[in-house]
Amino acid sequence: MNSIRLSLDELLSELIGVFFLTFLGSLCSMMYNDPTLTGLVIFMLYAFFSYVNLRFSAAHLNPAVTLTYFVSGEISLTKCLLYMGTHCGASMVAGFLLLFFKKLSMNNLGQPWVGKFPNSDTWVVSPIQGKIV
Repeated sequence: MNSIRLSLDELLSELIGVFFLTFLGSLCSMMYNDPTLTGLVIFMLYAFFSYVNLRFSAAHLNPAVTLTYFVSGEISLTKCLLYMGTHCGASMVAGFLLLFFKKLSMNNLGQPWVGKFPNSDTWVVSPIQGKIV
């Protein structure tokens, strides 16, 4: 029972880390369209979630890192597939959530939450900030 709980803790910490890394990194990229700022945000998020997840798992947060751990023999095939499935699933959920918010804001506000106005070159920043760039 303890090994099952440990695996669920590991998978949950990886799921949360990858979800927020993908969601917030993509949101920053969509809102500001600045590669330097996006890179800095992703670096800070990756460092934070690596530090937090290290207590529960090996803090892979990336399927390529998980595959490297498997090839080097540090994790089993089962754990490798579970981690990689968790990473891909969390990234897909974050992407679909961003698309949902963008579509929802276009329907309710008449303008996109992030991105461009329809048929225009004007960029929109989140209405929470209250400014149009």
